[in-house]
Amino acid sequence: MNTHSIIGFRRSCFLVTWDLIGILSIFLILASLHNHVIPRPLTYGFLIGITPLALLILRSFKAYDVLTRRSVFIAITRAMLAWLLASIIGLGGFYVFKVGTFFPRSVVGLWIILTGTWLSIGRLSLAVYMNSRHKAHIHGQPVLIIGTCTRSISVYEHLNKWAQGDLHICGISSDDCFDEEQRKRMPFLGPTSELPRLVDEYNIQRVIIATHIENTDFINSVFAMLAKHPVIIQLAPDISQLHVMSFQADSYDNMPIFTLIGNAMTTTDVIIKWLEDKIICFLLLPLLLPILLIISVLVKITSTGPIFFVQRRHGLYGKPINVIKFRTMTAAASEESVNGTESTEAGKFKQAQPGDRRITKIGRFLRATSLDELPQIFNVLGGSMSIVGPRPHPVKLNHDFTDSIDELMRRHYMKPGITGLAQINGARGETKTTEDMKNRISYDLEYIRNWSPWLDIKILLKTFLLGFINDEP
Repeated sequence: MNTHSIIGFRRSCFLVTWDLIGILSIFLILASLHNHVIPRPLTYGFLIGITPLALLILRSFKAYDVLTRRSVFIAITRAMLAWLLASIIGLGGFYVFKVGTFFPRSVVGLWIILTGTWLSIGRLSLAVYMNSRHKAHIHGQPVLIIGTCTRSISVYEHLNKWAQGDLHICGISSDDCFDEEQRKRMPFLGPTSELPRLVDEYNIQRVIIATHIENTDFINSVFAMLAKHPVIIQLAPDISQLHVMSFQADSYDNMPIFTLIGNAMTTTDVIIKWLEDKIICFLLLPLLLPILLIISVLVKITSTGPIFFVQRRHGLYGKPINVIKFRTMTAAASEESVNGTESTEAGKFKQAQPGDRRITKIGRFLRATSLDELPQIFNVLGGSMSIVGPRPHPVKLNHDFTDSIDELMRRHYMKPGITGLAQINGARGETKTTEDMKNRISYDLEYIRNWSPWLDIKILLKTFLLGFINDEP
């Protein structure tokens, strides 16, 4: 269990219990009013299936994260989106198991609305309670930060932003806070040699050591000074000099292992991401099939060659995958691109450019509207891509920039996507310079570091509103 969850454990327990009561009791009450229509075994079977799934999705959407007084709107939004996704899956279950006729639409619709309202009321009530505690000056667990001055100030300011009501940062103990400006930024309580006295005087329950991880002598001295005090001791190491991509702590038979660079997704996150991809695909596929058929016919009758263009690109962890697109270039140009024989005079991968003569008339329209990417929905269904993620690059294009951009291949810690954070921010099309590619990579790495279902939904909404029009070739 991480520090974040320990600090807000009671609050998270309250929200989980509140949600569980709402999901179960509201459906049971509505079902009992229609007992002559809904068989009781179906009621229990449906709740056994949907309840753990809903709680899992709510957790993945971070609906149980520590709720600060100022984040109630975000918490309610996350809970609503998670509940909507769980409801869609539940409705899909009606279709798969062919039991929809037993559940009146009025019951299901009312259950979704009332439960969503119940989830919102729980989070709003918790925010009101926290606000009342704050106004009454009822503080949380007393905390003391000890360590180097600069790092202690950084930890103090960070915790004060999100741990409102959970922690009461009493102050800082340090031996190098001599600057008056530094002391004005936080309550300075005294030197580290006075640690035992400060713990007793301020009734400290948690001590956070803020220093470099290699400063073992200082860390051990803190352990020794607090040996007779039953306080929680935690380490907030200064890793600012490390280019850390994701920080995770694991324990293998009591051996601590820290992940510094890699995919920060948990097993639950991976499951939610997989469900998200499949659900969106199955929802979109009936709508896209007529469009796919029309475009296929137009590509076939306007130029010779195959309808689809299949190219080797880098996928998850850099493994090559076959990415499907509508063919937008002449058959000869497409074949050269597939075989890797097409390149510039400098030997680089030949990207599409404005006014490129290789692009067909229908291909120019497809590229301008990004409709040439639609067949990649079959890549998503096959598991090699996601709906949202870093765009897959041709293998040769990646090789052209690998030497000049050290972090380029780190974008492959997640499956490539049909759309992504870079695309909705304009970092798409031809990468004329190394700076263009660095800009795209920075968005991809930002997406990987901060992934959540909520971020995927925002990217999808912006894609539908803004992202289909492509000024690049």
